[in-house]
Amino acid sequence: MKEQYVILIPAYNAEAHIDDLLNRISKFTDERIVIIVIDDGSFDNTVEIVKLHKTVNLLKHEYNKGKGDALKYGIKIILERYPRSTAVIFIDSDLQHEPEKIPQFINAYEQGRGDFIVGRREISLRKMPFARIISNLLTSCMLSLKLKQKIYDSQCGYRLVSLFYLQNDVTFQMGNYAFETELLIKAGKKGAKFFHIDIPTIYHGSQSYIHGLRDTLAFIKTFLRY
Repeated sequence: MKEQYVILIPAYNAEAHIDDLLNRISKFTDERIVIIVIDDGSFDNTVEIVKLHKTVNLLKHEYNKGKGDALKYGIKIILERYPRSTAVIFIDSDLQHEPEKIPQFINAYEQGRGDFIVGRREISLRKMPFARIISNLLTSCMLSLKLKQKIYDSQCGYRLVSLFYLQNDVTFQMGNYAFETELLIKAGKKGAKFFHIDIPTIYHGSQSYIHGLRDTLAFIKTFLRY
């Protein structure tokens, strides 16, 4: 039996990019790849666009709960519907992650190079806001020390994660972007072998100061908690 992978895409008001993303993913998917989009309470045409893609499974939140809750809901559904899946591929809906890299993630996993594979973006002032560079370097360094493995890009949400690290015996508490840190820490403590795939740095605008501060505080809380 071929190994099965689930591509999990959280989407919130993603009408500008979601159609292009799904079209590009469809060019290299086959029967062993399941695609799930979790609409997190969008009020634009995201849901209508996703429904045009008949091979895509659509899940919906009635109102916006944040990226972390959307991903946790998606994981819950995967464990219920696809319990024999090999791994989950997390990719954002805004095309900051090139979907054409997905086969590289799968190949690295199947070659045994890692069972928690993370995208590694080029850290460059030409491509990323200065504040994001500093926070990424600091959080990656802190997590590397905590997990005793090199983490190059802790804030990259483009990941392939073995289903072993998402099972029901692992309880996730954090929401929003802190969930991605929690997942990384808990997988690391459960024995994850991290590997990194170089991906382009694509940034569609700067993050607000308030959101940046909020996410930094959430990271510190998560780091100290686990």
